[in-house]
Amino acid sequence: MARSTALRRVGLVVLGANVLLALAKGGVWYVTGSLAVGSEAVNSLADTVYSVVIVAGLYLTTRPPDFEHPHGHERIEPFVGLFVALGIFAAGAAVIWQALTAVLSGPTPTTSSPAAVAVLVVAAVAKFLLYRYCQAAGENYRSPALVATALDNRNDILTAVAALGGVVGAALGFPLLDPVAATLVGVGILY
Repeated sequence: MARSTALRRVGLVVLGANVLLALAKGGVWYVTGSLAVGSEAVNSLADTVYSVVIVAGLYLTTRPPDFEHPHGHERIEPFVGLFVALGIFAAGAAVIWQALTAVLSGPTPTTSSPAAVAVLVVAAVAKFLLYRYCQAAGENYRSPALVATALDNRNDILTAVAALGGVVGAALGFPLLDPVAATLVGVGILY
């Protein structure tokens, strides 16, 4: 398979997975009100936005050389990575702000739901599979954007586990763990 076709395919798979995760987490957040699940939904929404940027960036970088770019378009890939980093930073800062505000105002009631646990477990498994897929493709096709995407997916596993801890802790009678977990998710997003 040609490098350009493979990179575009990986980008579309990541985009599709992130859209599904954002919708699932957003729906569960709407039903439960869990800040940890809500912060994971924001994380997945940010991942969806950067996935669109990566798909567009990979399309541009894999175009053949032309008159104005006789050596190709590969130099745009670091700018795609920079845009992704700035977007992720903004999402992480917003999650931390919301979570710290919730911690300072005291615990808010959330609806304990097996759906919250299920969506976070599914997210962690999906992110692990995406991590392995992107890492292999990034190394195989020497794509810094895909390697960075793989590392972000690896970090998303940790944020999903932190959110899961907050949801389970809140269900066990420690409602403050939910916004604390959301803060950890925000720190994970920034990292």
